[in-house]
Amino acid sequence: MAKKAPKKSGITKKKFDIKSLKEKLGANKPIKNKDIEWIPFSDSWFEATGLPGIPKGECSLFRGFSDTGKSTAIYESVVGAQKIGAFPVIIDTESSFKFDRAKDVGMEFTEIKDDDGNIIDYEGNFMYVNGSDLLRMYIKFDYRSGKSGTKDLRINPVIEDVAKFTKDILKEQMDGGIEQDILFLWDSIGSIGCFKAEMSGSSNNMWDAGALKQQFTSIMHSAIPDSKREASPYTNTFAVVNKIWLQANAIGQPSVKHSGGEGFLYFARMIFHLGGKIMSGSNKKKATHKGNEYTFASISKIEVFKNHVTNLTLKGKIASTAHGFYNPEKLDQYKKDNKEFISKKLGSGTEDFNVVYENNEGEVIKGGEDG
Repeated sequence: MAKKAPKKSGITKKKFDIKSLKEKLGANKPIKNKDIEWIPFSDSWFEATGLPGIPKGECSLFRGFSDTGKSTAIYESVVGAQKIGAFPVIIDTESSFKFDRAKDVGMEFTEIKDDDGNIIDYEGNFMYVNGSDLLRMYIKFDYRSGKSGTKDLRINPVIEDVAKFTKDILKEQMDGGIEQDILFLWDSIGSIGCFKAEMSGSSNNMWDAGALKQQFTSIMHSAIPDSKREASPYTNTFAVVNKIWLQANAIGQPSVKHSGGEGFLYFARMIFHLGGKIMSGSNKKKATHKGNEYTFASISKIEVFKNHVTNLTLKGKIASTAHGFYNPEKLDQYKKDNKEFISKKLGSGTEDFNVVYENNEGEVIKGGEDG
């Protein structure tokens, strides 16, 4: 016996209008980003990486072992931001930022001195905070409740302080207090722990990694990239230094791990690896005079390890000097251009000095070059 055809439902379906739904929800606005712009670095950076600097509206990460040029990248970032009228916000939880070196690289600021001629402050188009400043600002803030209390809670700055400070600065910009693009610079991830570890009086890498990812997800997935939209009056950028260490993988080979967790490995759209993957791999160039030595350049490999902005990946070499990055093949010219500077470091006036190359283990690989 043949089956009967199913009865038609009495419900009349309306035609689905996507446009009307978007208008109702306020989502019918095309998202268009600004053209790619850059925080400019030195010409030597371009020669080594093929990139003019770091991209605005993105997160960039400088990683590597000690003495490979990561701090030089921070100084060049500050100088580049000032050149294009952006506002550098320097977050120095590593306590490694030196204003005299920043000045040599090209940072503009005024030294404020007391009656005895001692420097007591620096003023200019930038903001600098270190770990002590962050602790002072947020020492009463309880990140468990999300509220500020009346008593001091701890003795060390924490990861959460960096995130809260970043959000407070962005809120100040949104409210009209900062009418400039902002470049956030954090040196460095891995230098401080999280609130939970601090309150428990312990050290826990898993807690730190979890806090880093939790605290910065909204900043790196929304606040920073959203500023690239044409509707945004400002374009904000974030750059960090990340310490690294080695851990054996499943087959016993060393693999690079990031201090403080792997969160920024995924947050960053641009990653620059300076130096070697197993050790720093830097070659030092020293000036010598009557037993005195001054390392005026440190030559390292540099690799565009990750580039989700232009997809360009290059490897080269770059020299870190007191005046920023320099082409390793042009260091003889650097030495001549900065002879007075180097001589003062050696305490030799403007007398001649000799030049020696050394690798990271102190072995001489080239020497005997006259000054």
